[in-house]
Amino acid sequence: MHFTTRKVYNFPFMSGCLIILSLFAACSSNATPVTKHTPPTPGIPSPVTRGFTPTGTTPATLAMPPTQTTCPPVGMARAMITAPLLSGSHQNIIYILNRGTYDAPSDGTLIRYDAQTGKKTILMSVVNAHIYEAQVSAGGQWILFVTTTGSTDRQTKLQALRMDGQGLQTLYCAPGFGIRQVHWSTDQHFLVFYNVINEQGSVYLLDVRSGKLQTELIAPTDSGIILRTWLDATHIYLTDAPTDTLFFHIYLLDIRKGARQHLSDLLSVVFQQYGDFDSSYDGSHLLISYGGCPQGGCSGPSSIVTQSIVGGRQQTIYNSQVYDVIAVRAIDQGSLLFIIGNTFSSTGQNVDRSHNGLWAINTDGSGLTRLVSSSAQQYCYLNYNAQEPWSNVSRDGRMFVLQVNGFRDTSQGIVETDALFVGSFHSGQPRVFAATNDGSQLVMAGWTMM
Repeated sequence: MHFTTRKVYNFPFMSGCLIILSLFAACSSNATPVTKHTPPTPGIPSPVTRGFTPTGTTPATLAMPPTQTTCPPVGMARAMITAPLLSGSHQNIIYILNRGTYDAPSDGTLIRYDAQTGKKTILMSVVNAHIYEAQVSAGGQWILFVTTTGSTDRQTKLQALRMDGQGLQTLYCAPGFGIRQVHWSTDQHFLVFYNVINEQGSVYLLDVRSGKLQTELIAPTDSGIILRTWLDATHIYLTDAPTDTLFFHIYLLDIRKGARQHLSDLLSVVFQQYGDFDSSYDGSHLLISYGGCPQGGCSGPSSIVTQSIVGGRQQTIYNSQVYDVIAVRAIDQGSLLFIIGNTFSSTGQNVDRSHNGLWAINTDGSGLTRLVSSSAQQYCYLNYNAQEPWSNVSRDGRMFVLQVNGFRDTSQGIVETDALFVGSFHSGQPRVFAATNDGSQLVMAGWTMM
């Protein structure tokens, strides 16, 4: 796995390859339809379900009560104030546009894109700050995000906004890089995030109903902790920090065990070298990719396997001696997304990059389909911050969103270019719905219905 050159938070799930050639000329789609299972009937997530949650079931939109955007007292948080929002039938993508640099931000904007009509709606803009860690709630009515100011007296704010642009509120504040790796539980009752204070890493748990904040996990000072994705409403997966882009542990944190836990209190689900992982749609299995650019070079061999969360025999879904799988995400009960991102071998030799891009496959190994092709000089990203199905796939399970980044050489130096693609699993070419070529940064947050 690789990281972008932009100065942002540590995104452990980014992967890809260096971009030199034109972004739009090199990205294309293979029109072969993917054999794909229909998602189960949406419902409130059960204790072992990560699947799609219904929107549009609210009988009416109610006006938002007054909210506070100022910071709570130091070290304290506040409860989240909500009111129902009547959702629509159109699939919408939420994304961020940040202008300026990380240390000198110009502005940050939250935008909603209607994938059916093409209409864009600005939900919120901030000046002299950027927006990070954005994610869509399981119910699809709220956006959670972190607003971060520049390098001078840097401050981070954990904020929430209703999908119609109403109800902006600040739940917690911290100096510096104090709010990172934010994840919202599938029942929307809890938030977890990571912070380092006095060289001590800690995972914090916030009950958004009461505003109660507690230190849930104390991490070793000599190793980083990366929060990954919720298994259900009370368990969240986390890993140790990667070594040379590779991971070794997958832990399961049970928030029911109370505050101030240690790594020794956690269930160790996996202890072996791997590149990426996701929880299956029903939560019963892990999807693990072996590959992930060892020693900095992305090339085969690699594979994707499924394994029960209680251990046991692994079943291979995909295997290649040539291509490197650098990211994997569940689509639904029967299929998954993955990215091939060959760059070069660890010995510096050129490798076959003809299969780079986004792919879909059924969990039984059938239906392998290329969705987006990328050139040897491009890299593709799935959602940076969240791994829930609605982070990458539309609520009806029919569409996907993908980020493709690049660089262009200008008189002022190398400038990053970003583009967001939306495509169908069944037919047609993916299309670019947002793009920058001036160094501004695009980041997708997830899908809702409006």
